[in-house]
Amino acid sequence: MLYCSSVWSNTTFQNINRLQSIQNFASKIVTNSRKFDHVTPLLRELNWLPVKEQLFYRDSVLTFKCQNDLAPQYLTSKFAKRSNIHTRNTRTRNSLQIQLYRTAIGQRTFSYRGANIW
Repeated sequence: MLYCSSVWSNTTFQNINRLQSIQNFASKIVTNSRKFDHVTPLLRELNWLPVKEQLFYRDSVLTFKCQNDLAPQYLTSKFAKRSNIHTRNTRTRNSLQIQLYRTAIGQRTFSYRGANIW
């Protein structure tokens, strides 16, 4: 279900909610639960994160790999540290520069999401 999630995780919340419904249904099948049982205890029992949290986790891991040169160059080049942009010695010099996007589509890009996570 989460194959290549870093690629398609910029999808809309409507699609994420659909995937969450599929995960909820799958957890009920795996645990042999009834239709109207609460899903949260089932997900905890199976040690499954909700879809939104899984996408956040995968983006976090990929951003970590980009910052530590464990990812391919075409991904690491998407991020710029603030210390590379200006020479002022500030507390945020090791933070990532967040690009300005005016549209929601731009704010769903991996470079924007990763910089906000970091």
